[in-house]
Amino acid sequence: MPESRYVRKCYNYMLNTKIKLSVNWALEIKRSLCENNCEYSWLAQSVENDTSFIQRLTELIRRRHLEAWETSLNSSSKLSLYRTIKTAYGHENYLNILNVRKYRHANDSLDLDFMSWR
Repeated sequence: MPESRYVRKCYNYMLNTKIKLSVNWALEIKRSLCENNCEYSWLAQSVENDTSFIQRLTELIRRRHLEAWETSLNSSSKLSLYRTIKTAYGHENYLNILNVRKYRHANDSLDLDFMSWR
């Protein structure tokens, strides 16, 4: 990305600032790269092939997300029935026939933990 682009200027500012910012997306990028064993790209501030790097990083992030999903699924006693039914991560076909928007926020005020079996 050319240095003249505004996004690049903001990135450089956040990268080099000594001021504590409440949100510093340059450091969030660093954290994400380091979590996915790509700290070499952060240190070099460049990659050899943009397209293949983005594909590789996307796959690494996807795998980490799946591992976190499986871990949280297996560690929760409340999800035992769900764990039995839902064996693979992915989109469920029944969602295609439902108007999900209609149901998504319909019961926000319901305290499901209060109503669950203890």
